[in-house]
Amino acid sequence: VTLLIRVASYAVGAVTMTIFYLLWRGSEFRSLDPFLVLPLIFMLFFTIGYVIQKSFFNRLVEGPYLTMLLITFAVAIILQNFMLQLYSADPRRINVEYSNAIELGSPNLTIGLPKLLTVIVSSMMVVGLVLFLRYTRTGYAIRAASQNKMAAKLMGINIHEVYAITFAISLALTAMAGA
Repeated sequence: VTLLIRVASYAVGAVTMTIFYLLWRGSEFRSLDPFLVLPLIFMLFFTIGYVIQKSFFNRLVEGPYLTMLLITFAVAIILQNFMLQLYSADPRRINVEYSNAIELGSPNLTIGLPKLLTVIVSSMMVVGLVLFLRYTRTGYAIRAASQNKMAAKLMGINIHEVYAITFAISLALTAMAGA
């Protein structure tokens, strides 16, 4: 089961990278500040992840684990190779106006403002996810379904809905990390 979760997470990352890069490459998102569009990115990719899980992967959940493992791994490989052929593996950079360095305590310790903001926003994302999983009804359902699927079903939890929400959250957080 752990290997299945790893492969599914790998596929989530590949799908996120593909969709986000296509949107960034084919639109005017290049001129927008990456920190200001994070709420938009979360909403967009949450919706995309929910639709993908509900329409495609939920059909595979009840089947054998090996089938889901092979299909998600194949989708990840296909998407990665498609993106490599389409855009090459050249790194790209977004320059923002506030990319100057900040001194922290002493003149020898400096950090760029975008890097500091990245650490702050990433920490807020992790804390938000922990609070969501620990203190919301949906978080309880996600934790219950991950521990024992059959017991969660007997308690009235819609497993397919929980899987769709979990996939959507993971896709949205991966897209935000990519931004």
